[in-house]
Amino acid sequence: MLQQLSVHNFAIADHIELHLENGLTVITGETGAGKSIMLDALCLASGDRADSGVVKHGAEKAEISACFDINRLPDVQIWLEREDLNDEDLCVIRRVITKEGRSRGYINGRPCPISKLKLLGEQLVEIHSQHAHQSLMQPQTHIHMLDNYAGHIDALNELKNAYKDWQTIKKQLVDLERQQDELNDRKQLISYQLDELDELNLQSGELEQIEQDHHRLSQAEELKQQSYQVFELCSGESGPASTSARDLLRQITHITDQINDQHQNLETTKDLLAQALINIEEASNEIHFYHESLEINPEHLTQLNQRLTDIHDLSRKHRIAPEEIPHIHQQLAEELSILNDENNSLDALQQKEATAKESFLKASKQVHEQRKAAAERFDQSIIEQLTRLGMTQCKFSTRIDALDLSKANHLGLDSVEFEVSSNPGQPYQSLAKVASGGELSRISLAIQVVNASQSQIPTLIFDEVDVGIGGATAEIVGELLQKIGQSGQVISVTHQPQVAAQGDQHLKASKLMTDTTTSTQMLPLNQEARIKEIARMMGGQEMTETTLQLAEEMLS
Repeated sequence: MLQQLSVHNFAIADHIELHLENGLTVITGETGAGKSIMLDALCLASGDRADSGVVKHGAEKAEISACFDINRLPDVQIWLEREDLNDEDLCVIRRVITKEGRSRGYINGRPCPISKLKLLGEQLVEIHSQHAHQSLMQPQTHIHMLDNYAGHIDALNELKNAYKDWQTIKKQLVDLERQQDELNDRKQLISYQLDELDELNLQSGELEQIEQDHHRLSQAEELKQQSYQVFELCSGESGPASTSARDLLRQITHITDQINDQHQNLETTKDLLAQALINIEEASNEIHFYHESLEINPEHLTQLNQRLTDIHDLSRKHRIAPEEIPHIHQQLAEELSILNDENNSLDALQQKEATAKESFLKASKQVHEQRKAAAERFDQSIIEQLTRLGMTQCKFSTRIDALDLSKANHLGLDSVEFEVSSNPGQPYQSLAKVASGGELSRISLAIQVVNASQSQIPTLIFDEVDVGIGGATAEIVGELLQKIGQSGQVISVTHQPQVAAQGDQHLKASKLMTDTTTSTQMLPLNQEARIKEIARMMGGQEMTETTLQLAEEMLS
């Protein structure tokens, strides 16, 4: 529950310090006195949007601090613990807004994003506005009211997650199917290219060997002639013996052997000449072998020419160097494998989408059944409250229709609309068609009271929900609010003395004005002050003994 609220330089309030209690707290005051300042401040502390306009004129900043007792709120304690913001049995949320419009939030003295303030505030405070009847004119809000009454938070979260998962996979599937035509075209092209490359079947290192063979075959005649010429010069097989290198070396060697000089040693020269003779013999044999190995084969040369033509044609087609053909072959094969896997991915994604859809339908059916069961209790509770509020002939029904799957959303496949029959014998119709302004106010109040009775939020705030209601009906409203406050904390801003008289705690807002300043204050009232305030609410500023006596009787 809310224990303490501190407001500094907010709107027209300089400083307000409130200590609140369990049960029903009523806030009264003249129009424009600032009754709603406390509620507006609490909304900001709980994460609502803020701007510099909330800072009191002439002040540097506005500051709001709210202290809650969370001793009996295990879910809140768990949330704070998870966020590393726990501080035993108390929780203090604080909001600071500067005149430049900057905003800072704190939980238990630790800075935190405003989004976390909002998440925490939603677990601590629930506000029922005087404008709630306006949302009754919009059927799309009815499903939220029914779900709030049903209280099936876990089932709704499961449904929302199932819908989100389904939609995520569904979008992936649509994107993948949209790409499928392009993928199929690419697959056909790659398959055709791979067939060409497979037919060419160029092996690693083959091109270099082909070029070598082609070079040798294309110059075979010239090479054969040149090599035979070398062979002849070395060995003298076909020419005069005296002209061959081998015979010349033999003559040189013979002459050298005849030289007889006792003073000079020619052994080294003789050895070199002997070695040269051996080398020329071996060179002659090698060139002869090379000459004999040379083959003039026009047919093979034609085949090599064709092979080179095919290789170069395909390399130009792929705009690569001929030696890169094996590499591009591998690349295309890998891409085709990936594209084939994409087909498998499509099948897998289709199955995954079907599974996600089934999970959504299952979760939607579960929530639908819970809504149907809750609607029966909800309708009965609303009719009971409407009877108490003087609408004894009014019948209330929650209609739940099934949506087409194409209109599915995160709330499932239900369309919910509240309908009423104002008079006996009249068919049920939507609220917008049959309810007058006064009737709407009472129906709205009945719905808010019923929802509040089921709420797990510790602090419930009713902001002038009794507008348009008076007399005995207003007294019943006060009794209803007091009954709800018996199991928690209810704060009600009211203009009705019958409601104010039911309060366990009474706060009065008043405006203080001087020639240069305007401010508001909010003070708790004792019994005597309460009598005067209720008398004012009943009869205006001029209080008589009669109005004071009536006010005292109303309080007692």
